[in-house]
Amino acid sequence: MDLGIKKIIDFKKDEIISVNDDLCQNGAFRIFRGNYVYQKDLSTNCGFIICNLNDVHTIEDVLCLKKSKN
Repeated sequence: MDLGIKKIIDFKKDEIISVNDDLCQNGAFRIFRGNYVYQKDLSTNCGFIICNLNDVHTIEDVLCLKKSKN
């Protein structure tokens, strides 16, 4: 996540989103500048970080991860 914060600053982005190698959003993290958190429209000044992490909320998510490792 530190890399995401650094990218927001260095590249003057409003939002950084994590994606997998296939460039699909993985929900591992999403970082906004403070003044963009409550905006009513979508940000178009986005950057992305490729990281193969998964957002886990349920036991089904855990089982899916276990299955993909086998």
